[in-house]
Amino acid sequence: MLCVYRRGREWLSSKAGLAISLPTEPQWQRAAQGGDGREYPWGNGFDSSRCNTSESGINHTTPVNQYPSGTSSYGVYDMAGNVWEWCLSEGENPENTALRLLYRYWLQELNEQGNMTATSEETDEHWILRIHRCSVCHGWHAAEPVCHLWVAYMQTAVAWFTGGQTVHPIETECPAMGHKACTFVVDKRTLGK
Repeated sequence: MLCVYRRGREWLSSKAGLAISLPTEPQWQRAAQGGDGREYPWGNGFDSSRCNTSESGINHTTPVNQYPSGTSSYGVYDMAGNVWEWCLSEGENPENTALRLLYRYWLQELNEQGNMTATSEETDEHWILRIHRCSVCHGWHAAEPVCHLWVAYMQTAVAWFTGGQTVHPIETECPAMGHKACTFVVDKRTLGK
């Protein structure tokens, strides 16, 4: 789902003749809670029969229309449970949002890969990704970073995910150099340059 955000948005925009984008958080909240500020899309009390959550015991995603009694007052399905809904922050560049989604996906995937763990942080100017117990440089000793595979992976994945956007990740720390984790920094100001 994440990998088709930009291409899907462009295709749907061209078919609909409208500018399609992720909703802002206030737009999403209004669609979910309606105009009366209810706690859940269907009202103020939780009801596991109206949404796919851990309480349902299904343990996988379900079709969007599986819970018709869980729609919001605007008739929108799946505003609670099933999958995470992503939003733009007010005034945010959609490309930055797409990249943020990709970085979150990477974190999830890396943290499910056996011994490796990953963390990230974001500043106004940078995305910072740290990989602990990196499988690429484990056991190496070098004077400079050696995780060129991760750099190439990030560049390729971002280009594919965004339809050609370029990034220039720099590995600033590497266990092969004696650091605790591989640290990659992407300067947001260089996106696409």
